[in-house]
Order: sequence, then structure tokens, then C-alpha cells
Amino acid sequence: MEIERSWGKWPGWFQTLEREQQADIMADYMLTTEERKKAARKQAAAARPGGRGRR
Repeated sequence: MEIERSWGKWPGWFQTLEREQQADIMADYMLTTEERKKAARKQAAAARPGGRGRR
């Protein structure tokens, strides 16, 4: 449902797609969310006292 929300689609939309399309969309979604998490971790580390976090 999270994928459907991120694409602005209705609940159940993802299941209507062919397997290959599902795999492509899932891969894109995983990369996008991982990049956001990585950016958030990097920003949090920079905000800590001492600057860039652990080395």
C-alpha cells in the first residue's frame, strides 16, 4: 500500500500489474527509500556535536 501511495494510485493497484512491472517498481521504491534513509542518517550525523559522526 505504501508503494501505491507513493505513486498516487488506489489500493490494490500494485497487484494488478504484471510481475516484471512489479519487480521494476519494487526495485525503484527500495532504492528511493534507501536513499532517503541514507540522507537522513547523514544529516543527523552532521548535526551531532563534533560534526560528521563516527569515523
